[in-house]
Amino acid sequence: MRQIRPASAEESDAADAVIVALRTARDLARKAGSPRTLDRIRQALKSAEGAKRHVAHRRTRSVAER
Repeated sequence: MRQIRPASAEESDAADAVIVALRTARDLARKAGSPRTLDRIRQALKSAEGAKRHVAHRRTRSVAER
């Protein structure tokens, strides 16, 4: 299997913080009635959630390879 760069706990925490911030922004954009902004925030949220899954995978694989 290809070697993967291990992920740190800080990267995981940062991904969590981004997701929380985007969820807050999504709620505020919805309240403000900004549909285009809301769509962009939803796209960013999906991307951030994917990044979080990637970090989790890197952490799991780096522990399993030891």
